[in-house]
Amino acid sequence: MIREQAIAPVGECRSVLDVYKGLCERMNMREVFPWPSEKDLVEDLLQPCELGFDHLHERKPEGDFYQEKRYGTTEGMWATPSGKIEIYSQALADVGFDPLPTYLEPEKSPQGKRWKELGEKYPLILSTGQRDLFYTASQMHHIDGLRRHRPWAVAEMAPGTAARYQITDGQEVVVETDRGRARMHARVDDRIAEGVIMVPHGWHGDGNCNLLTDCRAESREPIMGYPTWKSQLCTLVPIDPTPAP
Repeated sequence: MIREQAIAPVGECRSVLDVYKGLCERMNMREVFPWPSEKDLVEDLLQPCELGFDHLHERKPEGDFYQEKRYGTTEGMWATPSGKIEIYSQALADVGFDPLPTYLEPEKSPQGKRWKELGEKYPLILSTGQRDLFYTASQMHHIDGLRRHRPWAVAEMAPGTAARYQITDGQEVVVETDRGRARMHARVDDRIAEGVIMVPHGWHGDGNCNLLTDCRAESREPIMGYPTWKSQLCTLVPIDPTPAP
């Protein structure tokens, strides 16, 4: 399906393609995004499918199917060395890692290698990346109608955790890790596990969860290099809601 443009760009708004093309031009990488327009990009993405841009735009604006859904397995379906679903990974074995699925405890966790170093000061588990109902990551935070519903980043915690730090629902708090501090508002919710703090992504300024996370090489997951976004240690510092006289 090709969605019609709803409105012309407002103010300084630019399309995703326009932004990427501009970045590539500034970095002398024009060949990476060579498409002059969104239509050219879509046409290229749809090749060699018979459902071209004009077909979807003019004949089938409600969308169309490019193939019938079939269930089952076919020869060559699995692009692995064995041609099968692999539990044992020879590729991992060849580079010195365990070829079988094995649980690896994060460094910064209550059972991790750095608990003795960090646990006393940062006894809570931090999980970042919560999706916010009113925004799309960092987009649309400037819209007043949405900001009325969610004017600030929210750190979610269980009732027992909030009581432990003498925090009430809606109170402003500082979430702190060994990497930095972010300022948010507490949401006390019994659906959150005790001892866990969940914070959203996409906020700017001192509500940015990237102030808390660790992407240093020694802290990354060792096989894929994934940053520790879901396995940090943190603490909470309540901000006195009573204004100074």
